[in-house]
Amino acid sequence: MKLKLLLFFLFFSIFCISQEKSLKVLKGVVSNYSNAIEGVTVSNITEKTFAVSDEAGHFSIYASAGSILVFSSIGYESKEIILSTEDFINSSFKVVLRNKSDQL
Repeated sequence: MKLKLLLFFLFFSIFCISQEKSLKVLKGVVSNYSNAIEGVTVSNITEKTFAVSDEAGHFSIYASAGSILVFSSIGYESKEIILSTEDFINSSFKVVLRNKSDQL
């Protein structure tokens, strides 16, 4: 009985460890078609982390395939993106936000 219980916990532990996502650093830039946008909040709502773009629009954030990123800034429409494995292959992940005034 003790052996069965020990084996169960051993296999359960291995299963739980194998289910962990490996987070990678995703680097990218945020712009509005022509200019970089400083101060954009990049929220990884899956991993509950965030970053802010610098004066050149660059950001870096820990994420994995399947993570949901939300890009938001005053004066711009928010954008939600679900990451794929291809997003990590490119040297620079690019996001374009639309001005809210573009809707008029």
